[in-house]
Amino acid sequence: MYVTTDLNSSGPFVIPNSKKTLHTTGRLDREMQDRYEFWVMASDNGSRIRLSSSVKVTVYVEDINDNQPKVILPESNVSCLTVSPDTTAGTTITRVYAVDQDSGLNSELMYTVINQSQPFKVDSRTGNITLAQRLLGPDLRMHNLFIVVSDRGKPSPLHTAVWINLLVNDSLDTCHLDCEPEEPFWPSPTTPERVECPAHTESIKSTNQIHIILIIGLGMMVISICLFVGTLILHRRRKKSQRETKVNTKENEIPLKLLDTYYTDE
Repeated sequence: MYVTTDLNSSGPFVIPNSKKTLHTTGRLDREMQDRYEFWVMASDNGSRIRLSSSVKVTVYVEDINDNQPKVILPESNVSCLTVSPDTTAGTTITRVYAVDQDSGLNSELMYTVINQSQPFKVDSRTGNITLAQRLLGPDLRMHNLFIVVSDRGKPSPLHTAVWINLLVNDSLDTCHLDCEPEEPFWPSPTTPERVECPAHTESIKSTNQIHIILIIGLGMMVISICLFVGTLILHRRRKKSQRETKVNTKENEIPLKLLDTYYTDE
């Protein structure tokens, strides 16, 4: 009995004449093609008449975890977003958006912050980054969140990492980093020493200048008020001293009464 395939539509499959099993002739990739359909014909060795029969075969290509998650947003590890100090807790600040070309569990993604993320938190399923708590004075700085995007592939998941840089500042102008922060050890969660790259915005410089001018102006105002109050106190003390001097002088004076009639020896 001979078993053959329809060579016009069998794709990377063949059935050798000496075997009755289906073989591949090359590497299969589900991302390129996930299904093949072709006809298989079997015929006997009849001496006078050969009888044959055919059947349609469908081959589904099983997925393997051969694609790492691809981060779409943010576009760069040196991009930066400015956050207002007045932002209320629970507000969504931004998100990490990633895709995976695999299927099933191999394409299901999980988002994890490796380094210290306070006061921000990341949703492990959606990648949304929200403000976890009210922003305080020490939070007015650059926050570098190192986020690892992992799939759920078996036996070993694949990973991709990205930096989310958030600058808490009064100005909402776009900022950027001069360099990419130092990558911590991962995928094992650690709390590395925080590394900051300088963020640059024209508004930060102008805001700092305004703060300096306001502080100087306030200081001069306080000094002027102190001088005025000191002068007023000295003036009042001087007047009080003058009044006391006049009173003491009057008390020490002896009044002389002049006689209405003057006598002489004559």
